[in-house]
Amino acid sequence: MGGVLAGQTTYRMAADSLSYILKTRISPSSIQRMVWKTGGCVVEQERAARCEEGGKIAVPVLYGESDGVWVHLQHEKEKKKEVKVAVMYSGKKAIGKGRNKLENKVAMTQFGGTTAEWQEKLRDLADRTYDLESTRLLVAGGDGNAWVKGGKLKLSDLRSRLFREDFETIADDLLTCIHQTRGKPKELTVTFHSPAC
Repeated sequence: MGGVLAGQTTYRMAADSLSYILKTRISPSSIQRMVWKTGGCVVEQERAARCEEGGKIAVPVLYGESDGVWVHLQHEKEKKKEVKVAVMYSGKKAIGKGRNKLENKVAMTQFGGTTAEWQEKLRDLADRTYDLESTRLLVAGGDGNAWVKGGKLKLSDLRSRLFREDFETIADDLLTCIHQTRGKPKELTVTFHSPAC
């Protein structure tokens, strides 16, 4: 109850409301601890779900592309809105003259939402679909919009860490590396997509 109340108001007001309901004094710092504890449980459940649902498709090279498609809205204040679209696949197979089929393809779209939510959904989709332990190279492309913006990373110990650790644990190091390599020679680099590069 403390977490729900805190999500709709301040810790102090949540503490007052919960104190009234339970007929016992609850401090704002107690509400804060409840929120942290509940948040920690949610994070652990999400991590466990990702581990349990690991993908089975082995792909030495994984390709990912994302772009935006503008759709016209009817009876809305905004006339049009961008829909985020992404596709991941393991390669292309010729099916005719000048025609190719994407192999092991998965696609995803998102209407609204934050860039962080978009990236997390893409990561989860890749994790559920592909055996990422077998992936040695990720080739990513996009149009350069803020949510598809790219930078360059020098290959170093970060390359191996990308396949051994959760993204959250190395995200800050990746962003630091991106900022340090701007304007330098681009040999031994890999493309990394981030909203704030």
